[in-house]
Amino acid sequence: MEQLTLIFSLLALLISVAAYFRVQKGFKVHEQKVAASLETVLDELEAENRQFIQALQNLHQETLRQQEETQDAPPPSHLSQYQETAGQQKTITEQGTASTFQHLLKEVLAMKQQGKSDAEIARQMNRGVGEIQFILQSAAYQQRRRT
Repeated sequence: MEQLTLIFSLLALLISVAAYFRVQKGFKVHEQKVAASLETVLDELEAENRQFIQALQNLHQETLRQQEETQDAPPPSHLSQYQETAGQQKTITEQGTASTFQHLLKEVLAMKQQGKSDAEIARQMNRGVGEIQFILQSAAYQQRRRT
């Protein structure tokens, strides 16, 4: 009788161990699927960010080209007064925007120099990773233009 009890106990233990390993295998498979899904989403986001950055760079180039064309053409005399006022307002607005961007750029570069990743910087500044990447690429672009 004791042997029968021992056999049933060992059998129950064996079933429990087998069930445990089966559940663990299921968790690993689930973790792998989730990791693969997250990697796919991150790859898609990165591709979208690259496209967004490229579109912004194209827009920037187009804007510069339009500005050059506008500067080459003389304004009609009756519009010069209005353009001067608008130009002053635009300069004031650009200075505010530029100073805000420069402040943001300084913060991002300081964190980057501390060795933080783009994701860490984005999280700390409550901004998107794509925005941080754009800021860093803009800084690199400006640096290349200066040299």
